[in-house]
Amino acid sequence: MEFLFLYGWDWLALTIFLLLRFLTHYRHDNCKSQSEFIEKAISFYIGYLDEERSVNYISPLITETVKATIAGTEQRLSRLMFKVAVELGKISNMLAAVNDIDDETLRQLQSMCVNEVRRINGIISYIDDYGIGAFVMLKKEECEEIPLDNQILPKCSRLKISTLKLSDRVEGNRLGEGAIGIALWNWLESDDEEIYVTVFDKHRKLIEMLQKFGFELAGYNSRNEGVYLRSKNAINFMTPYTSFPFINKEARAFAMLPIEAEWHDKIFPYSELKNTKQDTEEFAAANGMTKTYICFPVNTPCYSPGMPIMIYRKSSDEYNRGFKSVVTSYGTIVRSEPIKQNWSYLKSFEEYVKIVGNKSVFTHSEIKNFYEKMKNLYVLELVYNHAFGKGCNVNYNTLNDNGIWKNCHPYQAVYSMNDFRAILSLAKQDENKLIK
Repeated sequence: MEFLFLYGWDWLALTIFLLLRFLTHYRHDNCKSQSEFIEKAISFYIGYLDEERSVNYISPLITETVKATIAGTEQRLSRLMFKVAVELGKISNMLAAVNDIDDETLRQLQSMCVNEVRRINGIISYIDDYGIGAFVMLKKEECEEIPLDNQILPKCSRLKISTLKLSDRVEGNRLGEGAIGIALWNWLESDDEEIYVTVFDKHRKLIEMLQKFGFELAGYNSRNEGVYLRSKNAINFMTPYTSFPFINKEARAFAMLPIEAEWHDKIFPYSELKNTKQDTEEFAAANGMTKTYICFPVNTPCYSPGMPIMIYRKSSDEYNRGFKSVVTSYGTIVRSEPIKQNWSYLKSFEEYVKIVGNKSVFTHSEIKNFYEKMKNLYVLELVYNHAFGKGCNVNYNTLNDNGIWKNCHPYQAVYSMNDFRAILSLAKQDENKLIK
C-alpha cells in the first residue's frame, strides 16, 4: 500500500475527514496510486480556473447563438401567423357576402384583409442590442362601464393601451413619443370611440407625454391608477399634439411640403411606397412624431403654426417624375422659423442648431453647410399625423389631371378643405375617420 507523505505544517491543512474521503475516492477512480489521483485533482482545478477566466468570452457567444435561434424561429412563426390571419379574414368576409365575388373584388378583399390584420395586431415594440426600448400592447375592450372614484364612464367601444413600457434610455431618441403616436394611429383606423390608459402617479414623465398628446385624467380606478382618456367626440384642437392625428373640420388653408426622396424616406419611415425600397435605419428623427425639415425657399413660404400640411415626395427619376413624385401623408405645422433671408442672418449658428435639435436627419456638417451657403434658410417643425399607406399615394399627374395642383412653387401654394378632401378620396382614405 502506498502512503501519502505530508511534511511539517502541511499535515494540519488536511483534516481527518478529508483524508478519509481521499483514500476512498482514489480507489473508486481506479487510480494506480495516490499520486495519480492528486495529479488528476490538480489538473481538474487548473482547468476550472482557466474556464472561469474565459467565461467572459464563451458566455456572449452562447447568448448570441441562442438569441439568433430564437429570433429566427420568431420570424418564421410570425410570418406563418400573419398568413393564417389574412386567410381567416378572407374567409370571414366571404361568408358574410351575399353575392358572387369576382377576381377584382377578391383582390380588393385581399388588400383590405391585409390592412385590417396590420391595423389590429395590437403590439408595438422596439428592441435593440440593449433590450426592449419601447413596448405597447393594445386591447379592444368590451362595451362596458368603467367605475372611477369620481364618476362612472358610460358604456362605449374603447381601445385600451394595456401595456406601456418605455425604457429610460429611449428618452433621447423620442421612441416614447413614437410608440404613443403609433398607438393613436391604430385608434384612428379603428371604430373605437375612445382610447385610454391607466398610469400610477409616480410615472410623471409618461403622464406629461400622454397629456401632451391630448389624454386627460378622467379619475382613479380601484387600484388607485389614474385613468387617462381621449375621445373622438371631444378632440382638443388647441395644439397639433392634443389633436393628433386628426384634422380640424374647420381648417380652411392647407399647404404642401416638397421633400427630396432621399430625405423623405428617412424622416417618414412609416410612409410605405409601392415598388420603392426605403432606407429605414433607426435614425433618432424616425422614432418620434415630431419632425424637423430644413428648406430653402426662393420666397417666404406660406407655412404657419397649426396649418395642416401634405407631404410631397419628390422623385429623383427625371423621366418618370410625374408618376413617381407623390403625396404620401399629412401633418401639421408646429412652427416655421426663418434662419436666413436674402443672405441676411436672422439667427446665430448656435440658435439655429438648437432649433434643429435631434429631430432632423441631416448631419452636423450638412447643417453647417446650409447655414453658410444657402441664400434663404427655414427650419420647419411639424407633427406627422398619418400616412396614406402602400399603394395609396397620389402622384403629380393625378393631382394635375384633377385640377388640384397649383401653378406655383409648392412652398407658396395654398389648398382648400375641398382640395384636401379630394386628395384623401384619391388616396382611398376614409375622411370621416381623419377629419373631426
